[in-house]
Amino acid sequence: MAVACGRGFTTMVTEQGDVWACGKGEHGVLGLGTDVHQLLPALVGVADEVFDGEAVVLVAAGREHTACVSMKGTLWSWGNGEDGRLGHGDEESRQRPQRLHRDMHGGSPAVMVSCGNLHMLVLTTDGVWSCGFGGAGRLGHGDTASQLVLTLVGAEGFRGGQIVMVAAGVCHSVALGAEGSVWTWGEGSLGRLGHNNQENRLVPTLLAGEALGGAAGVVVAAGGMHTVVVTRQGALWVWGRGLYGQLGLGDEGNRLAPERVGSEEYFGGAHVITAHCGLNHTLAITKDGALWTFGIGTDGALDHTGRNNRLVPTRIEAHHFGNAKIVCAAAGHSHSAAVTEHGILNIPPYPHPTPSRTRGVCVSVFVYVCMYIHICKAEHTNTHTHTQTHTHTHRETHQIACRGVTCNPHPPPSTRRRGIRKRRRMKRRGRGRGRGIM
Repeated sequence: MAVACGRGFTTMVTEQGDVWACGKGEHGVLGLGTDVHQLLPALVGVADEVFDGEAVVLVAAGREHTACVSMKGTLWSWGNGEDGRLGHGDEESRQRPQRLHRDMHGGSPAVMVSCGNLHMLVLTTDGVWSCGFGGAGRLGHGDTASQLVLTLVGAEGFRGGQIVMVAAGVCHSVALGAEGSVWTWGEGSLGRLGHNNQENRLVPTLLAGEALGGAAGVVVAAGGMHTVVVTRQGALWVWGRGLYGQLGLGDEGNRLAPERVGSEEYFGGAHVITAHCGLNHTLAITKDGALWTFGIGTDGALDHTGRNNRLVPTRIEAHHFGNAKIVCAAAGHSHSAAVTEHGILNIPPYPHPTPSRTRGVCVSVFVYVCMYIHICKAEHTNTHTHTQTHTHTHRETHQIACRGVTCNPHPPPSTRRRGIRKRRRMKRRGRGRGRGIM
């Protein structure tokens, strides 16, 4: 399963490659053909009807736009088209997914896509492409011009190396090289680029070799004004704005250069396998399936008791997820989502920040996205959900992004028991109504 969080909306992909969305609907960002808000997950489209028969495997959400990639490497985008962020050659908004034909990104299949505030990055088998607002050089083309169509970020910018992952922040961009190198460009204020200064970079710039303690990166993520990298050794490195504790370093100071989050005893002694950045908060998943959060807690995005900021990584207790392991997650503007190894869609009622297994609004709250979306549309049957993300060819890069976890197709026993109890209650109510009518 794939999940992405934008500014007040959430988009999900099922095992079959169908796309669902909920939350704020401005500019058609949900892809439902309208700008109306959606309080429950709604089906954007199944592969055969909307996505030309291709199963979607990855989705990305920006401030007001969304994009997805199919197993075959086809790219779609929709939502607010201002500044060309959708890549269709104009500034028109799209309320339904619209395909970007392969010749619009050099004829090569798309591997992954990442949406920033006002721009979009696309990784293909041949390189990195970008479009949208070009302020501060976030597109990486050596200037600050906006681009209405996807434009190749020159290969010389990466010294001929292969890029395997990209991440778009609010005003900056990050790329990961196959050998573990990290490149950043765009706005440099508050140190978000990690070059020990606050200068803007108009083209991709390589972090110093010793920046991550000499370790190779395996995951990159970009937030509002901060950046994180997970290394091959399972360490988490951070830099940029720290005002709300989103760096996890125990204070609210900014960092101009990468700094490791804690020691090996941090995160319960487990290795970090992936991380995600929201506007002012950060999520980290460890090898033991635990989810750790830190940063601003005002909107319940950290999902701890109360809404206080967390200056250091704090684990969300496993019982909130039915004691299931977390396999991937997403961080949005002011809410978060997590996918468990089991199969239930859980959305807590707004504005309650504590986990609950009820339906409700998925705007500015912590959203648990597990595997079975059929509680919102019972007749839509799902098997276990796909969490691999496709390649260096396709599949390997998806594995870097989601760590290649295969999900259990079966709901946990506790869920089945709840379903049985619910059917019994409904049956009893039905008998009661019948007696009253008679």
